[in-house]
Amino acid sequence: MQAINIIVGNPAHFNKTINLAVPENISKNEVANIYGRVSNKSPKVSHVPVGVLKVMSAFINPFHPGVGRIMKFCAYTNKADATMNVNESVQQFGLRPTTMEEFIKRQVSL
Repeated sequence: MQAINIIVGNPAHFNKTINLAVPENISKNEVANIYGRVSNKSPKVSHVPVGVLKVMSAFINPFHPGVGRIMKFCAYTNKADATMNVNESVQQFGLRPTTMEEFIKRQVSL
């Protein structure tokens, strides 16, 4: 976290894109499986069809814009490639990306 504070607070990095992400590209199902393995619980995963997400996001948006935006985001990123090259940021700032499993282990232990 200290490295992030140094990056965010440094005017030399204002208005620049700095890629920060987990070092692996994993699916939402894999994230659920990691949570299940780490917490010793069987994850209950269900999938909402993309068309339903689009319709429901439009319907819910007037009542709860935040939920509507999340649903719309999920609909449009469902099949998107979420890979991100963090090598430049890692080298430039001396970061060590946290794996998704490391992050989940910390969250489960809270």
